[in-house]
Amino acid sequence: MKIYSLELKVKTPLVIAGPKYGRVIEHSTSYIPGSSIRGAILTLLKFMNSKLVDEEISNPRMIFHPAYPVDEDWGLTYPADPLTFKCKICGKISREPLEPFKAPIKYSKDHICVFKNIGGSLICCRDGEIKSFKLKYVLVESVGVNKILKSSEVGLLYSYIALAPGALFRGLIIDPEDRLEPMIKDSGLDMNCLKLKIGRRTSAGLGHVDAKIVEDKNYIDKRMRQLSNAKGTLCLLARSPIFTFDYDEKNIFLTIKNVKGLTAKYILNTGIARASGYSIRSNTPKVMVKGLNIGSLIIPDKADLSDLIKLELYGIGPFSTSGLNIVEVVTR
Repeated sequence: MKIYSLELKVKTPLVIAGPKYGRVIEHSTSYIPGSSIRGAILTLLKFMNSKLVDEEISNPRMIFHPAYPVDEDWGLTYPADPLTFKCKICGKISREPLEPFKAPIKYSKDHICVFKNIGGSLICCRDGEIKSFKLKYVLVESVGVNKILKSSEVGLLYSYIALAPGALFRGLIIDPEDRLEPMIKDSGLDMNCLKLKIGRRTSAGLGHVDAKIVEDKNYIDKRMRQLSNAKGTLCLLARSPIFTFDYDEKNIFLTIKNVKGLTAKYILNTGIARASGYSIRSNTPKVMVKGLNIGSLIIPDKADLSDLIKLELYGIGPFSTSGLNIVEVVTR
């Protein structure tokens, strides 16, 4: 098994969006999903006629973690958990302890009961201080072309609210069967300089991203040392939406009973994530699956640190090779 650190630098405006409403298409994620990274890398290798990529496409084994933005001064960002609150007056951010949990009442004698929960939003931490992080966006106008007439028409004007060039993202790639490096070498490419295309309208110049992949041989040892010396309760922080079939359908809030054999003591969610399809043929929606949104906390009962590190690497559900069910071990 090999673990790679992934660095992505956005070169042209980037749009990763859900369903389109009208003629305004907005970038809709605060991170680059693992599924988008996986698709971009495998598409590039397929285009470069790699003979080894077909095995990964038909029998996926590699796990692409979501890539989160990097603040120039504060470092890597991550989703805030449900224990994170922000003062509406001064903007001070605090994280409350897990046990015993008490919602904050005041920050100072003048700021009483003016806190809001910011779980699920991006934050970064330095020297015990927490601050919010906001991505930068640009507006891109595009003229659509009628594929039959092969010319533009009145009204075919689209507006894209895109991620601004220059943004830096970092993530992980877990390669259990050592497939990635041979595939890239077979294509004649350099792991330190891959030219990826991510998101919508890449053929029109949007979504061009430079990628750098470097093996991290000491990742597990570093994480074990960090978490062994940390104080607090070991938890799993959702870095991607969490979908599992082991929950109570009668409960409006998801109640995951166990995680890969580990009993879940508490579930603190930042919201409900939904995934569903739509049949064009029958014009009807397909089955919807509900899960935990990013930033949600899963607190396992009596879990071993080494077992939790494995969950951090491989994910906690059946869709980890699609970039879902990715967690990070944290202490609260």
